[in-house]
Amino acid sequence: MRYLAVLCIILSSTLCFTNAGKYKCGPQVKKHNCDCKDKNAGLLKLADDGKLLVCDGAGWKALQYEIPFGSRTNPGSSCKDIRTTQTMRLMQQCVSSLLCDMAGGGGIRVDQGAFDAYNSGDTYDESDKAALDVTKSDRDYKNRIVLNWNNFDKSEARVVLYTGGNQVKELKFDAVGSDKLNWFTNEKLQAGSSWFADIQAGPRNYFSIQGDGGINRDFFINKNYGGCEADAGWLVITGTVCEWEKRHPSNTILYSKQDVSANWDSGEVEAADTLVVYLR
Repeated sequence: MRYLAVLCIILSSTLCFTNAGKYKCGPQVKKHNCDCKDKNAGLLKLADDGKLLVCDGAGWKALQYEIPFGSRTNPGSSCKDIRTTQTMRLMQQCVSSLLCDMAGGGGIRVDQGAFDAYNSGDTYDESDKAALDVTKSDRDYKNRIVLNWNNFDKSEARVVLYTGGNQVKELKFDAVGSDKLNWFTNEKLQAGSSWFADIQAGPRNYFSIQGDGGINRDFFINKNYGGCEADAGWLVITGTVCEWEKRHPSNTILYSKQDVSANWDSGEVEAADTLVVYLR
């Protein structure tokens, strides 16, 4: 309101003079031919292109009276909205700072962590930007969009694995009409995803966020069981049952390095630093 009050004072007192005599330039700002000199500093005029100009005593300058779109005080409606308009990468929603993944098409990062954290009614480190670091594997991040998943007009969810800050695998899902759990299924997996052809060819005994809850294997896409030495699949956040998962700390993210499934006890399996869910 302070800026509005100042603007009204300027508009109501704007007068200038030309060789022809007194020329009224206000209170409505219009096009005019008044010179910008020291004595006219603060004078306003309307340019041919519709911009509002102000005299600073040396020349006419465009007056920025709109808050930039995509800023904290004028946020976009979504990350995709901001990306399309090619403005700032920060969106503020529900007083939380969210990470926009512009390279991935304007998605919102909503979660980094295992099933218990993901499915709980809590948020984790929502306001801590350090928790957004994809090179860190020692903390969970989750914002309230997961809690309010059904309230968003979402179109796509992505699961991205990172190692050393680099994306190593990506899964894309049709998120239309989904809830926070049922989007992660074979039926919603989209072409172009890592392992897509091999997963579709099957067989599969698990494909869900809940995974094999009895032994705490989450975000689990598995091909078959057959004793620990024969277990094979594409992605898992580990439990502590078999030797191939006991070699790692609990909740380690393991994935097949190949374009096909891998035996979990083989050298074709790698551990990722982070698993991140994006929503748009």
